[in-house]
Amino acid sequence: MEELTASLSKDMIERLTLIFTFLTLVVSYLIYKKFLEQDFTKEQLKLVIKLIDELHNSRLYFSLYQKEEKYCYARHWHGNIFELSNLGVNEMDEYAIYIPNSRKNEFGFLSFLSNPMLPKSITMKLAKLNDWSLCTERENELQDFIILGVHEDSIDGTVLDEDMIFFSLRYCSNFKQYRLACRGLNMEIIKWLNRYGIKDLNSAIFDQRSSLM
Repeated sequence: MEELTASLSKDMIERLTLIFTFLTLVVSYLIYKKFLEQDFTKEQLKLVIKLIDELHNSRLYFSLYQKEEKYCYARHWHGNIFELSNLGVNEMDEYAIYIPNSRKNEFGFLSFLSNPMLPKSITMKLAKLNDWSLCTERENELQDFIILGVHEDSIDGTVLDEDMIFFSLRYCSNFKQYRLACRGLNMEIIKWLNRYGIKDLNSAIFDQRSSLM
């Protein structure tokens, strides 16, 4: 009887030891997984902060050209994407946007699209600012349009040749949709930061205004 009890006790101890070892492995795995997730999130946060800096420091210059006898500079708007995202209804809203094909790489914030660590939700919003197509033929019906640049010298006040937009890149829609895409990106960045407890943000970005010149 004593031998049976001892045998049962030994079996019970071995089983309990096995169960305890298994639970220890599970807990260790969960802790390690949580650590990896937190570490990855920290790296993503650093990347998002870099994107915010790039968006803040990148000034966009939208120059409106109107067709008279030739395409003549009329006026412009300039500001960063956060300012643009809060721009309301604007007289430039319905105009198409063009950039010279050779100058697309000057938009530094678009380079973040190739970084696999950028959060998916932010990537999708940023991609809407990269929806350009090549113009391979003249657009004879075009009366007025906007030239987008990232340098102040983009606004030169000159008369443009009609062939200027030939082989340029055209945005998928107009100025209104571009500024709304900027607002969508702005809101998604704020939403993503809030999700990780970062809520003390500069709300003044919703009150900024820039004027046409």
